[in-house]
Amino acid sequence: MRINPDGDNQTPETRNFPALDAGHMNDRLRNLMNPYGWFFGLLFAVFFVYPSFACHPGSAVILDENFKNPESGWGPADNVLSYGPSGVALKYAPGAGLAAINWHYTSDGADLCMTVIWPSSAANEHTMGIIFWAKDYSNYYAAQFTNHGTISVTRRIADTARFLLLENDDKHPDLIHKDPGGTNEVEVQISGLKATMWVNGKKIFDIAGQPPFGSGYVGFFGSRSAAGDVSGDPPIMTIPKFMITTYP
Repeated sequence: MRINPDGDNQTPETRNFPALDAGHMNDRLRNLMNPYGWFFGLLFAVFFVYPSFACHPGSAVILDENFKNPESGWGPADNVLSYGPSGVALKYAPGAGLAAINWHYTSDGADLCMTVIWPSSAANEHTMGIIFWAKDYSNYYAAQFTNHGTISVTRRIADTARFLLLENDDKHPDLIHKDPGGTNEVEVQISGLKATMWVNGKKIFDIAGQPPFGSGYVGFFGSRSAAGDVSGDPPIMTIPKFMITTYP
């Protein structure tokens, strides 16, 4: 992890871009199969599905961000991104997404941990993730997951994104808290050309990449599918915490 000495001389940017087509992602609803299923499902959720998950922070804290008074590298608020007592709120139209890169912090030797809260009304598929190895807004990696249970790693090159790794919710059916208002954590540990993705304390992917010179910058990513309810005010996704510590 290296704090960018020229970060204050760069213009932070947050912008919208078309979301990845998530049509092939798993959107199946899981139904209870017997009259007592709800009871046993509740017991399972209480004792197994909703543990006090946590990231694996390193010994030195580089940034402990709650967005109440955001570090200047995140850039100013706008009509899509706003800062407040609950964290950073993202509000975007169906079929759109948002990326925010902090130009003050680089990726190598960093443990990145982000807490995400789904919208209280989530008819659409929502995606949230951590950006790392970012050269700019057109070239970066993202470790992300959806409120439908899909977990993936994407790489954006020259404004075109593709999936590098992807697992649907049948691989980890009870790992992600999918309900509206549910809270989850995503973590990326980075060292050299390798990174590891965790979700809610569980290791998901080992990632071999091609970081840009200097290892690139860090940030967060969110998107909303075009399918689903498009009426009324856009739902709000919240990030109450983004932490950077040293790794290993």
